[in-house]
Amino acid sequence: VPVGSTATFIVKGDIIVGSSVIRIDGYYSTDRSFHTGGNNNCFFGADSQLVIQGAVVVNAVTANGGEFILERDLCAGNVCPAVSVIIRPDFILNAPALLMKSNALRQEVAP
Repeated sequence: VPVGSTATFIVKGDIIVGSSVIRIDGYYSTDRSFHTGGNNNCFFGADSQLVIQGAVVVNAVTANGGEFILERDLCAGNVCPAVSVIIRPDFILNAPALLMKSNALRQEVAP
């Protein structure tokens, strides 16, 4: 995603990144889980590192119990993380007006 632009992916369900993908850009928000995709078994060989430029939000709806699921293993001797997140503050500055508004849900509950 070039500087001056933004990419936002808002998903109802899981986000699954294929094991061959080594870099993704943007903001990713899911109501459930984010899967990094990989074989996660050194018997079959090391997975590639996944670089995320932006941010990932999981379990955006708290009732679903979603999570960030690491399915990549770089195997023994590798000192790099399997997933690396690089912050892109320019995405915030270039976000669409709809995402810039503060949205909140409120509920009054009687004691």
